[in-house]
Amino acid sequence: MFEQSPRIKLSLITEMDQQLNHLRLIPDHYYSDAEVSDDYERVYKNNIITISGENKKRINNFEVQRAEEENKATYYITFYNKEEMEKGEMKPILIPESDLTITVSNLSYLKPLTNPVDIKYKNIMIMN
Repeated sequence: MFEQSPRIKLSLITEMDQQLNHLRLIPDHYYSDAEVSDDYERVYKNNIITISGENKKRINNFEVQRAEEENKATYYITFYNKEEMEKGEMKPILIPESDLTITVSNLSYLKPLTNPVDIKYKNIMIMN
């Protein structure tokens, strides 16, 4: 779908023994500003990509697609007409002709724990 459209391309390259398949860049407009519980706070809003224009106003009419190779993940940022996007129509538009700031925040990565961890939980049964 994004092969022929104007887009911004970002690539992340890693060492051969590391995997990038867990790293998804998620547009910030996918999230609301609602508060989350402490249990969920650690994993909420990780790998967020935010785009703002010259006036520092956030741009929300974009999507991020991803392609993977052996040790490289490539992300394609495609912009869409906001009104059409809200209707579910995904017709790419030109990249905005202004200074854009692209921010990637709260990057997470996977690594093995150095020591085993016991997680205690309660078995709760819900009956209807």
